[in-house]
Amino acid sequence: MISVLLAYKVGKQIECRFRDRTKCDSWSCIDQPDWNWALFEYRVKNEE
Repeated sequence: MISVLLAYKVGKQIECRFRDRTKCDSWSCIDQPDWNWALFEYRVKNEE
């Protein structure tokens, strides 16, 4: 969690997906995360 939050703070792109993968299994970019760790998983988007 801390590494994702720190990456967001320095401007890196964040992706999220539902923890319950029956709703959606794919990662999506998010500009303003609400940081609801109970419902979503967050990660730093891979740099290409």
